[in-house]
Amino acid sequence: MNSQRKAEIKESVLSFVKHCKKSGVNLGLPVPVKAMAKAIPGCRVIPYSVHCKRYQLTRKQMIEYTQTDDACADYDINTGRALIFYNDLDLNKTKSNRYRWNIAHEIGHLWLKHHIKYEECRLFRSTMSDELYNQLEDEADTFAAYLLVPHGAVAVLSRGQLINQEWLRQKCCISNPAAYQRIACYQQWYNTSGLRKTHKFADSYDLQMARLFSHYLTCKTCKNKVVSRYSWVYCPICGESRFFYDKGERAVIYPGVKVNEFNKPYVCPICQNEETFVKGSYCQVCGERLTNHCVVPTEDDNIDEFDEFAATVSCCEESKDLPANARFCPYCGRETFFNLYDLLPKWTDVIEEERRMTQSNDAEILAENDLPF
Repeated sequence: MNSQRKAEIKESVLSFVKHCKKSGVNLGLPVPVKAMAKAIPGCRVIPYSVHCKRYQLTRKQMIEYTQTDDACADYDINTGRALIFYNDLDLNKTKSNRYRWNIAHEIGHLWLKHHIKYEECRLFRSTMSDELYNQLEDEADTFAAYLLVPHGAVAVLSRGQLINQEWLRQKCCISNPAAYQRIACYQQWYNTSGLRKTHKFADSYDLQMARLFSHYLTCKTCKNKVVSRYSWVYCPICGESRFFYDKGERAVIYPGVKVNEFNKPYVCPICQNEETFVKGSYCQVCGERLTNHCVVPTEDDNIDEFDEFAATVSCCEESKDLPANARFCPYCGRETFFNLYDLLPKWTDVIEEERRMTQSNDAEILAENDLPF
């Protein structure tokens, strides 16, 4: 398979994962492959055991019906409905998680539209040439590999550490042979993607996959609820570097600047222009970029030394339209435009107000408990 076709399949995997998330599938590792299959419109997932019981079939008859000992997908071109049958009668396939790869493989056939593009797929395999059969099987296997072991998501879960085969097998719930193949591909990607040195995703595909599989966690320093993205080296609220996450702690909600649909504040902090509801990222009066971004500081970081009408410049390419409550750039740690011009309260003040409100509420609860009735 040439590199162009591999790139096309990667994009197909990305579109499928986006579709699943939009459909309400709770993404994570291991990939919920059955739920993702059911997210395909008109698709049902049927274990061999269920079909055998319903139609009084033996294991041998079921394999003769599907023409495979692994899994298959039946597609009705008239109704657009699909059935994915997978072998759960073989304990070796279920215990080794081989069945998960089989289901992902059949998802690949369906999402890549093999059954629509190639009429032979809707007939018996005997009508298909060996060359076409091998091509489509290779494409479906490539789809399954990208789906079950998404490099970006694995990097987030492993906190960017170089992993081994056993770690990958357990976290992704794949078989030993699959883990053997995928760990080699992952390590090659890890060493050539620049992730080890930069701690950032260089490829847009990897970054998008990492974000799709990210979960909300809490910064231990400022208790900010943030998305766990490995490409975020700094907390956008407190600016702490190499900060850790903790799922269990109560998060603090930090207010942000009210922005319009173009992610710009309603009033320009530089020239006080109130007509910011126009397309684009810049103020049409003073030329300042109004979307939140990290800024190149002056020699001593003093805001008074900025030229009043000199547009602030982003210091890193990744900081495009940062969150409206970001005080620091999560990529480089620099101060953001919104924080520089005092559009946001200090995060320590928010923490103090949160603590004071908590103490006040606790005092009210204690007072209520002291009532004699």
